[in-house]
Amino acid sequence: YGKDGKFDQKKLDEAVEDVKKKIADQMKVTKMDKVNAWRYLAMLGNPKTHIRNLVSNVAMRGTLKVKNALARTIEDIVPIKDKTKTWRKATNEVKAFVDETAIEMKDVITDDSKYSEEASLKAKRDIFKNKILQGVYEFNSDMLSKEDWWFSKPAFKDALGEFLTANGIRTKEDIAKNKELVEKAKQYAVEQSQIATFRQYSWLAN
Repeated sequence: YGKDGKFDQKKLDEAVEDVKKKIADQMKVTKMDKVNAWRYLAMLGNPKTHIRNLVSNVAMRGTLKVKNALARTIEDIVPIKDKTKTWRKATNEVKAFVDETAIEMKDVITDDSKYSEEASLKAKRDIFKNKILQGVYEFNSDMLSKEDWWFSKPAFKDALGEFLTANGIRTKEDIAKNKELVEKAKQYAVEQSQIATFRQYSWLAN
């Protein structure tokens, strides 16, 4: 809690991350961990990888805009039971809810939630004793995650806001009264954010 007596989620998150880091520093780094880290860095450390990642995400966003524009037009005209898109603008209350939800569900949107607590801790270890090499390794990993977040976040927000608006959600009261619909909207928005960054499930990728 802050000095004003209000609960501070940011400070709690920082404290949890600090504890995780201290635990991670006590975990053993095996030779295989170092080999895997080298493989990862060799494959994804090339600047071309980051350029391709950004270009492909930009291209996908453009493609989805065209698809969504067509879908909005159809869904606004044709009587469809489960609507997902609309040309109508979301209300300020819906927009505020969408912004809060995007932050709350970041781990789910970025797919970090699929990892176990142990895997999450291992990811915070210093794999290399050389600080420069470790810095490059961490920077590369962080950049790839941020690049995807830059595109998955707006895709999630757009999808969630549209889904709720298309189904008549306009106020906080509407959101509170329609929990099942809101959960369905969240699941749909996560799927759309994963499609936008090429992370949707498929048997081939799996």
